Amino acid sequence: MIRRVLTTTDTKLTRAAAGQEREAFEAVFEAVVPAIWAWACRRVPERAAAEALAERILQRVFAELDGYEGQVPFAAWVLTLAREEARAALPRRASLATGALRAVAGGAPAQAPPPSRR
Repeated sequence: MIRRVLTTTDTKLTRAAAGQEREAFEAVFEAVVPAIWAWACRRVPERAAAEALAERILQRVFAELDGYEGQVPFAAWVLTLAREEARAALPRRASLATGALRAVAGGAPAQAPPPSRR
């Protein structure tokens, strides 16, 4: 069932899920959550950040579920939303990390240590 949900281009199931039909919603949820969780974990090494990203993606998928039109497989549509959410979330993380590195380095760019002599 999970593979069928992810590879479908049939909007009947996704529209039913968007309409809060319990069985359809559960089928879509069971298919999407593990895929999104695995995708987020590959993109973000910290568990808490991966959880936050996965949550944002899931919220967006289910908020926009009634907009799925079946022009591409459902998994491709979900992946597009995931990429958009990651792009929106991850630059902030990168700029925070850069700021933290600068603070640790005292505002100066980090320098590589001198080569060791053996």
